[in-house]
Amino acid sequence: MYKAIIPFSLWVVFLTPHACQESPITCFGFPDGKTYAKPGTDNEFYICAAGIPVSQKCKDGLIFYPSEGYCAKEQGSVVTPPPVGPNVCENQVDGTLYPSPSGGSDYIMCKNNQMVVQKCQNNYVFDEAYGGCVENKCSK
Repeated sequence: MYKAIIPFSLWVVFLTPHACQESPITCFGFPDGKTYAKPGTDNEFYICAAGIPVSQKCKDGLIFYPSEGYCAKEQGSVVTPPPVGPNVCENQVDGTLYPSPSGGSDYIMCKNNQMVVQKCQNNYVFDEAYGGCVENKCSK
């Protein structure tokens, strides 16, 4: 029987975190739909889904407002959510997802009985049957 001997210097390489890594966002103990601003940007954020932080990006021209938990146009100190039609999120559980009327990569996430318009990452579209963003195989 052979025993592998791994020099200590290799263990250090594998166990030492890299300086360029972002500090991890945690969703442990938080409900689905909890949002966190992504450091260093005003239009990206994380949303908790099943205990996992999922990176999201606002639609072009919108910025993320952490205190409100949604993307909207900057209008001085007043934040106005974009209109999207009737409120499908009334009496729904936070984190419930619906396709957006505009379709494609847009979708609606429910938070505090309010609709929050979200956008899938590049080359992903919202799939209602799957209940989330999936790779857009049609664009290849």
